[in-house]
Amino acid sequence: FAVAMQVLLSLAASVGATGDFGHVLLQEFSFPPDWTNLNQGSYGACPKVVQAARQRFQEDMDSNPEAYFRTNFSGDGRTKFADLVDDARQAVARYLDVDTDTVVLVENASHGINVVLRSMARFLRPDQAVLY
Repeated sequence: FAVAMQVLLSLAASVGATGDFGHVLLQEFSFPPDWTNLNQGSYGACPKVVQAARQRFQEDMDSNPEAYFRTNFSGDGRTKFADLVDDARQAVARYLDVDTDTVVLVENASHGINVVLRSMARFLRPDQAVLY
């Protein structure tokens, strides 16, 4: 996860630095040449470099799923998956220049917005509500 996150962050930084968007970035994706992607919000295609990193993670996980999800080799009560999630959070925190404890990874944007809006309930008076 951390490697994939750092790849995404470096790709975002390089795009932001050059201002290249649109057709210039098509070579970074696996889209068929005769197709125009208009729905990045629903599924979000990954750049080829992220696909390759994801494949490496998948192969590593499939080679020893116990190390990822159940077995704790270091004795600190953590799994490899938990360590990778924390590494990704640290990479995002460094990029945003914030404390790691303020970074939370969510499944998708809808879930993230739901978490934020629901967390606001504790700050509302009984006569207030958040509509979404």
